[in-house]
Amino acid sequence: MSRSRRPNFSFCDVGIERGAVLEPDFRDDRNQRVTVFWKHEKEKVTVAGPKEVLCDGIRISFRKLTGILLDKIKRKPATGFQSSRYWKYNGEEQRHNGKKLNRIYDEVHVVREAQQS
Repeated sequence: MSRSRRPNFSFCDVGIERGAVLEPDFRDDRNQRVTVFWKHEKEKVTVAGPKEVLCDGIRISFRKLTGILLDKIKRKPATGFQSSRYWKYNGEEQRHNGKKLNRIYDEVHVVREAQQS
């Protein structure tokens, strides 16, 4: 049985609500964590909608912001670019706190796929 294509990442799909704080987790070619920001160092990034974030009060597509930040550190997005690979969720729900968004996405979809089997 082949696995169907998963939907694109959406905050509501993985249960992350508006106002949730996201932490950047960008790395250089040697897998060392790097500090990167869009407009101002230590800017706050929060969920604004299913596929949008607020970055210091400016609403922007989550994918677009991630692409801009990758560009700033001179990293090309990998094939099958997923914005969720570059961010952590710092929410109130303990099981997800400090976890990368792509891991949360995978966990949610593994459970859904198991329930459909």
